[in-house]
Amino acid sequence: MMSQGAGGQSWSQLRNQSRQLENDIESKLLSFNKLGEDANRRSSTSAKDGDARFEGMSMELQQLIDRLEDVNAKMHEAVGASATPSIAHTLSRHTEILDAMKRDFNKTKRSIRETTGRSQLLSSVQKDIDSYRSAEAQRQDLYMKENQSTMNSMRGAEDAISIAIAAKEALVKQRGIFGDVQSRMSVLTEKFPQMKNLMTKIAYRKNRDQVILAGVISTCIILTLMYTVR
Repeated sequence: MMSQGAGGQSWSQLRNQSRQLENDIESKLLSFNKLGEDANRRSSTSAKDGDARFEGMSMELQQLIDRLEDVNAKMHEAVGASATPSIAHTLSRHTEILDAMKRDFNKTKRSIRETTGRSQLLSSVQKDIDSYRSAEAQRQDLYMKENQSTMNSMRGAEDAISIAIAAKEALVKQRGIFGDVQSRMSVLTEKFPQMKNLMTKIAYRKNRDQVILAGVISTCIILTLMYTVR
């Protein structure tokens, strides 16, 4: 005759509990395996939700498996040494079911964690690649701006040099004209001494105009260089 297990429960009550727990675990394992399949297709936006579901279902399944293991142990205690071949077979079958469920649970849990780890690694690598590309684009943009600034400065310097050369050519041409006029005036002063005072005034005005012109040209060159350097 079979005895009662711990807590005063009979063999039939313990067996019913075992069957109910097995059904519950089997149903949860189906959902857990589906979660493992979804992990391979999981997008980055649903990664956190998937991780939370995995942790919740994993904990719930582990608790159910622990309860089933405890009930099966009580079933063995209730039978004791008086187990008939039929009951021994039943106990062995429940033990096999429990072991198969443990293997399935652990296999799926390991697979999900490996898949999640690979996804996180790929996501991290992709973030590093995107960060590198962004930094490289910023460096290229900075290089283009610096290159454009250098070209603008060189173009401004060339314009300033062109202005200076043109001013020099104008001064040389003007000097030639004044030299020719001065030569002619020298001839006239030799013939007309009263024109000496007039020549002196003309020479003074010529020097004054040259100084003013040089000042204007220098100012233009300085302002042009300041504008291009900015």
